[in-house]
Amino acid sequence: MSAHRRRYRRALTGLLPALVLGALVPGRAAAAPAVVRLDGAAFGYAAQIEVRDLPAAEGERAAQAAFAALAAAEADLAPDGPLAALTARAGEAVELPPPLFGLLARTLDFCLWSDGRIGPLGGELYALWGLHAPARARPTAARLEAAAASAACDRLQLDPAHGRATLSPGSRIESWGFALGWAVDRAGTALADAGVTNARVALGGVLLGIGPGPDGRGWEVAGLRFPGQAEPLTPVYLRDRALALVTPEDRQLQIAGDRYAPYLDLQTGRPAGGAVAVLAASPLGLDAQALAVAMFIAGPRQGQFLLGSLRPPPAVLWLLGSGEGEPLLESSRWSDLRAR
Repeated sequence: MSAHRRRYRRALTGLLPALVLGALVPGRAAAAPAVVRLDGAAFGYAAQIEVRDLPAAEGERAAQAAFAALAAAEADLAPDGPLAALTARAGEAVELPPPLFGLLARTLDFCLWSDGRIGPLGGELYALWGLHAPARARPTAARLEAAAASAACDRLQLDPAHGRATLSPGSRIESWGFALGWAVDRAGTALADAGVTNARVALGGVLLGIGPGPDGRGWEVAGLRFPGQAEPLTPVYLRDRALALVTPEDRQLQIAGDRYAPYLDLQTGRPAGGAVAVLAASPLGLDAQALAVAMFIAGPRQGQFLLGSLRPPPAVLWLLGSGEGEPLLESSRWSDLRAR
């Protein structure tokens, strides 16, 4: 059993005694599970949570708790949230709430694994390219070089024993490319705490499928069709897995009339290109989104090399091309997600 599955089933231990006692009381019948779907938004993206294995009232409370977790994640990453203190107090050791410390630790792992292509320190680079506010002109080579240096993995030091992080002066935290997956994981934890074992959490381009789904095959992802494709992709199924999708149109960078994909190679400081879309699946939403971004940047040749070191191996699909013709599909373990 995967660590992710254990995580989402740990709440069952406390729930079982109540179920057993309820069965022993004469005249008490357990309420039938209902399908509960709640829609909302977080981080500026549409969100939906579906719960399938609890009575209606309990399922609605669980879904509301999951939405509260999404809102808490968004607040933690807001410009005036607790993570912003790390940049404001650069050079000092700053104690962070456990969820935020965990986010930084995991994203720093991805920084080291990807040889610095992705990571949590791209704030200066993304500011130059206008991710959050319009950029007046393309950044110069000198500014790109300085900003890329500020994104190096070793400019963030973590102290796990005390939950503290120290950011080097001149660097800036940027959660773009990680935030949605991290928030989805927090929603999944809230569902597990409510005793949910069959649910779906969708936020922007990240989808988490918990348990067997509606028909026991997992949660279907179907109808995905990208520029240049004559037919949609073959459906895939998520069972205790998350899927993340990244495309050049997610939040396009626009400078001087030109448009760029919103994912920067932090080594070079420049936007990545060459793919219509990349999809990645892994047990955690954070990992799935980080992998999708890393594979968008690295491409299939370097990406396959990087993926070889990961256990359990993730599933990745590249759709390569400009979008004006049928894209070339390359994959790693993508067939693992198809129904059997």
